[in-house]
Amino acid sequence: MFWFWLSLASADDDLLAWSGEQVTDDTEEEEPEVPVELEAPGEPEVPAEPEVPAEPEVPAEPETPAEPQLPQALDLSELQTAEELPEAEFDAPALPVDVAADALEVPDLTKGQIDWLKPRLKALPPNPYAHTDFTAYTLDWGEVKVGLSNLQIGILPRTQVGTNLPLDAIGLYNVNAKVDPLRLGPVDLAFQGSRYMLVQSDFGARYQSVGGTLSVVAHPKVGIHAGVLYWAIGLEGLPDLAEINSALLVTSEDLDVYVDPIALEADAVSAHAAIDLRLNRRDSLILQGRSMVWKRTKGDDTSIPPLLTGAYNLVEAEDGWQPVTQTFSLSGAYQMDFKRLSIRLGLGISRPHMAWLLSTAEVSYRFGGKTKRDERVQRRTWRRDRKSARNSPDAPDTTESE
Repeated sequence: MFWFWLSLASADDDLLAWSGEQVTDDTEEEEPEVPVELEAPGEPEVPAEPEVPAEPEVPAEPETPAEPQLPQALDLSELQTAEELPEAEFDAPALPVDVAADALEVPDLTKGQIDWLKPRLKALPPNPYAHTDFTAYTLDWGEVKVGLSNLQIGILPRTQVGTNLPLDAIGLYNVNAKVDPLRLGPVDLAFQGSRYMLVQSDFGARYQSVGGTLSVVAHPKVGIHAGVLYWAIGLEGLPDLAEINSALLVTSEDLDVYVDPIALEADAVSAHAAIDLRLNRRDSLILQGRSMVWKRTKGDDTSIPPLLTGAYNLVEAEDGWQPVTQTFSLSGAYQMDFKRLSIRLGLGISRPHMAWLLSTAEVSYRFGGKTKRDERVQRRTWRRDRKSARNSPDAPDTTESE
């Protein structure tokens, strides 16, 4: 029996299977399932090559600084002035966030408000340095003043020179100058001098003076001024009265009876004071007073013909300290200073007679200088802004002003 079962176990695959079914040759033999544990291992993974560390970067060589270039000369020939440049629009910088929330939009100005902003002289604050004839102040550098009695020019800062044109026209040639070297806050101290000359072939007359004036701006609308003046005259020779203009003579009577030569020298000291009340840039009230306080005549011969009004009045006075009642001059005047024209009118009382006219009657024309230039720029800027506002499409139609 053992051999029988051994023969069956070794029989060919063509025999009957254990199940009794016939297996043919054309049936594909199924590959036995291999347990998962027995699956053939795949190709071993090749370990990745270790990364080679990158070479450290070599720092670039610092650039050699370029040689400094010398500034080239600017060609100013084609530069335009501010008036010739086109009007440019500039973007204003943005406001910080914490401020922008509280910012208010600027309202448009009405035409009435624009007209109200016009820089009228009567609406501008007063200029305490405007008056230059009885104060320590001078004309601006480059300013010119042409008046009925004087032509004055500011030749340097706080320095002016001038002449009396009517006296030049009648033969009494003259020159005057004033310098304001000291300004300490509201206080100014100026020095002035003048010289007048009448020259003929056999006669000569001269007048010269030197003095100082102290001015104080006590208030923006009030100025106080005081000063002294030392002056001297000299007459020598025999005048030809026919050649002297009658405006220089005390009287129009026949003076041919004076045939003796004249030899006279005299000097004197005068004092003056003034207050100017400046209501605004245009209107002012001016109070002035002056008097000769001391006089001296040199020489024994003091008899002179009644010519050269000032000299004659000087000789007629007694030597020594002078009584104020005999030599005083008091006046009050109202002055209007327009863009360039100034007018002063007033009344007064004096001894000698009508001497107050020299302080109260004046018409002058001023131009040039920083003060007048600044006022002109203000008016020009206002006119340009008014024109821009009226031509703007967003300009309001109302003329009401707040």
